[in-house]
Amino acid sequence: MLELRELQPPEILPERYGRAAWFTNSLNYYLSAFFFNAFPLTQGGAGTRQTLRYIGDLVGSGYSILIFPEGARTETGEIARFLPGVGMIASRLGVPVVPVRLDGLQHVLPRHAKFPARARARCTFGAPMLLTGNDYAAMAHEVEAAVREL
Repeated sequence: MLELRELQPPEILPERYGRAAWFTNSLNYYLSAFFFNAFPLTQGGAGTRQTLRYIGDLVGSGYSILIFPEGARTETGEIARFLPGVGMIASRLGVPVVPVRLDGLQHVLPRHAKFPARARARCTFGAPMLLTGNDYAAMAHEVEAAVREL
């Protein structure tokens, strides 16, 4: 089992964030990792290689990785454009992607809510997909299309 001390908080550029933001982001990271075994995926070039290596270690240890390729929740529950990270991770690691559609979560945990509410939600699974190549945006679009069809 991976230990919390093996995890590193996301890289925060000091010129963009003050000490309070750094502390809050780091605290959120460690609490998410501790309670939910969750970690953020980097949105830029910094830390991408480290994140990919970490995901590879998790997969190699028998863990399945759940990625929300949109990067954020929406107010109405519509499916937003998938970011290319899902294509890069699946292609580089050679792991299949199982499309999953989650409907109704905007009622369970609205975007700006602090606590979840009781509401109906539905989860639908698609067939596994093996993504290959270097066009990560096209692969993300392929996964997005598969999720929309569910």
